[in-house]
Amino acid sequence: MFPKIAQLGRTVLDQMQAAQVDALNRGLAEAEAEAIGLQTFERALNEASVEAIRSFEKDSIAYAEQTRHETRSFENRLYDRWRVPLDRYLALVGLGVDFLQRIDNANGQDAAERQDHIFYALVGICARACRVSHAVHHLLCGGFPLDALSRARTIHELAVAALLISDSANDADNRDLAERFRLHGHISAYGDALVYQENATFLGYEPFSEEEVERMREKREELLTRFGRSYKHDYGWASKLLAKDRPTFRDLEERAELSRLRGYYRWSSQEVHSGPRSLHFNSIDFRGREVRLVNRTNHHLADPAQIALIALMQCLSALLTYSAIDPQELLYMTTMSHYVDETCNSFAVVQQQIDLEEEELLRSREGRN
Repeated sequence: MFPKIAQLGRTVLDQMQAAQVDALNRGLAEAEAEAIGLQTFERALNEASVEAIRSFEKDSIAYAEQTRHETRSFENRLYDRWRVPLDRYLALVGLGVDFLQRIDNANGQDAAERQDHIFYALVGICARACRVSHAVHHLLCGGFPLDALSRARTIHELAVAALLISDSANDADNRDLAERFRLHGHISAYGDALVYQENATFLGYEPFSEEEVERMREKREELLTRFGRSYKHDYGWASKLLAKDRPTFRDLEERAELSRLRGYYRWSSQEVHSGPRSLHFNSIDFRGREVRLVNRTNHHLADPAQIALIALMQCLSALLTYSAIDPQELLYMTTMSHYVDETCNSFAVVQQQIDLEEEELLRSREGRN
């Protein structure tokens, strides 16, 4: 892709080796020849660096144009293959957005007057779930299913919170769960501010004033006094609900009755984090050989799409369960439920077809050999 830079690197090594050989031929000791070689290497590397930078600046334009062309060609081929489920996925997200806007328009003003934390927590969760669902679709169309998987994980996390908050409406002891959830951002805001203060000057940003940091600290302390010291933990907003000082996300999943999806959550977490297990998932078996993914693939779009759609449906269903129900809203969800199942199956069918074609290709090759 950048042959000039590779060529310059070989030239640097050639000059170093030539200088060493010349020094040895002139009768110099081996240590002196190595020193001369090193000096030559440093000088040649500095000269080559200047030329390499110029070369990259010139070649990068052609590389970018070629890559854009290859990307468009790849995306067109991928879309031809996955057109039906990808289009249906996008339409389902659009249906979800339309449903969300109807609910918000119909109930938002009344919810504001009642200071209805449950409604606004659920609307906020569903809005973010819709946005992330669009991001998943974009990544799938681009050929990045593992990255889509990591974003699908986010929608699953949102679904867990949505289901717990919706259920809390009928729980007299935990009706304040949504308020705890919404206010919990102040807890992390103070911790984030302290980290920001440590590095702001070095990074060229303006630090918060002492007054601003103090206001954040006071807000945090006010909430801890109100909700208890366990509120300071990552999922402290659910401590009272779960009767646990330091709940984990797994605890939340179990309470929301979504622990059956735990395996998918752990799998997607590998793509979010940088552990050694993630390297395994970044390699695929392609026609009998291991390939490390450094770019796009048209395989394995089904799982992230299915996880994202199901989680989005769960978020919107939680809002529907809590909000006032009319026939139009029920029809939105009935339609969405039907086509989520159909679309998930459609993704699976395309992946199965790809797998069958690959198996046939391998058998054909083996037969020729």
